[in-house]
This record gives sequence, C-alpha cells and structure tokens, in this order.
Amino acid sequence: MKKTAQIISYLFHPYLLPLYGGIIIVSCSFLEILPLYFKLLIVGGIFLFSGILPILFHITLSLFYLNKSEKKPYIRLTKILLYTVFLVFSAIYVYRLNLPFWAQGYLAGAAFSSALIWIINILGWRISFFMNALGALMGLVITLQFANMAIPVGVFVALIIVTGMMGTARQLLDRNTLAQVLTGWACGFFGVLLINLVFKYHLLSL
Repeated sequence: MKKTAQIISYLFHPYLLPLYGGIIIVSCSFLEILPLYFKLLIVGGIFLFSGILPILFHITLSLFYLNKSEKKPYIRLTKILLYTVFLVFSAIYVYRLNLPFWAQGYLAGAAFSSALIWIINILGWRISFFMNALGALMGLVITLQFANMAIPVGVFVALIIVTGMMGTARQLLDRNTLAQVLTGWACGFFGVLLINLVFKYHLLSL
C-alpha cells in the first residue's frame, strides 16, 4: 500500500499540478480555439516556472544537504518557500500573456495559499503541501464553472477521486494527519477562490 501511496504522491506532486492546471485552462475554456503553438506557450511557460525550475532547486538542495537528516525540516520549508516564489513568477508570466483573470487568479491564488502553508508550517503545524496544491486545482475548476466555461463532468470526478487518493496516501505515508490534509486542501481551494474574486472585481473596476 505504501508503494502505491508513493506513486500517487509522485504523479500528483505539487510541482506537476500547475501543469495539469495549465492543460485545463487551455482545454476547458474559450482558449481552446487558440493555435496549438500558443497553447503550448501557455502550458510550457507555466510548467517552466512552477515545475521545472522548482524541481532543479529541489535537486540542488537535496544534494547540498545529502545525509543531513537534522536539516530535513529546514529543507522542506525552503522548498515550499521557493515553490511559492516560482508560482508568483508563473502568475506574472500569464499576466504578461494577457490571459483572463481566472488564469492569473489560479496561479496567484496557489502562491497565496502556498505562502500561508509555509507560515503555518513555520509555526509548527505540518499542513499538507500536496493537498494544498490539489485544493488550488479544484479552486480553478470551480472558478471556470462560475465563469460559464464548459467543464467536463469527468474532470470533476477525476479530481475528486485523485484528491481522496492523495489524502489517503499522505496519511498512509505518515506525512500528515487527517486534520492537516483537510486544512491543506481548504487553504488551496479557498485561497484560489479568494484571489480570483479580488482579480475579477479589481479588473471590473478599472
């Protein structure tokens, strides 16, 4: 069971979820009419900032602190902080591409909730970083639904199943408790919804 839990954690790692979010953005909205090269530019840029660069820094940190088990809490907090910074860069990237508010709000909201997770972890409660990213992805899907985009039912079902599997996996691996899993997901979900509301009404007031 733990091996399966590890596989689930790898497949739906926070570094990969913005990539899946980018695919949803260009596939389940009016952006699907864009030329393929522009959709690849959007998804590729999101993955560069929120996936590839954090992975490179992750590897560098892991090598630098190799076999230093006493540094593991510090390394984890540093990784969350770096991920938050790269999400901000990713949000700026989609802003410069002049994408809709909900695309900007997804990444900015994910960065906001990730920063919140970082602060809470510093205070001593190990909120689930993985579930936070899944909550942010669900926040994107709900925002697209509110924006009258045609979200396939299968996307909702798949995301709910993955969320349940990930929550179970993090507990099986003894990484988080049920309360930490639920809190992490709620932070991501409501963080994205909140930032999207701010972006929406700010843009309407301009």
